[in-house]
Amino acid sequence: MIKRILLAGLAAAALPALAVAAAAASYTAPRTAFGDPDLQGIWTNASITTLERAQGATSLVISPEEAARLEVKIPDRTTVVALAREGVGWSSRELARQLEGWLLQGRPLAFLIGGSSGLNSSVIARASARWSLGPLTFPHELARVILCEQLYRAFTILRGEPYHKGV
Repeated sequence: MIKRILLAGLAAAALPALAVAAAAASYTAPRTAFGDPDLQGIWTNASITTLERAQGATSLVISPEEAARLEVKIPDRTTVVALAREGVGWSSRELARQLEGWLLQGRPLAFLIGGSSGLNSSVIARASARWSLGPLTFPHELARVILCEQLYRAFTILRGEPYHKGV
């Protein structure tokens, strides 16, 4: 009889410990888009802002009014990188070095991609850096994909991961 009570008591004491262990085993820490532990909050694409042009806009470059609407959406103290034809072409490793420097500043970072009409000169002048994806012309939707892939590649270079196989 004493053995049964002792076993029942041990089982009752062990169940809460097992429940806590099971809960801890099922918890997964938040991760970044790169699979690393998220130390700075959850990353989202909520900050992606598309500037819609007015119907019938025919200018090759966005107007000063459109540029002002775009600039209002850029938070203060943001490091702005304009993707522009007249920008500097960086290798993936050079981009990784640039990105590391920007991140060490501890400021928000915004990449501006012009549509088929390009960016206004006032927007380009505000940029801290101008980056060219090369002499080819890309639709801005494809430029977004290239930008995302190159940023991913730059982060893997900074972390020393084997994704980047270039020199």
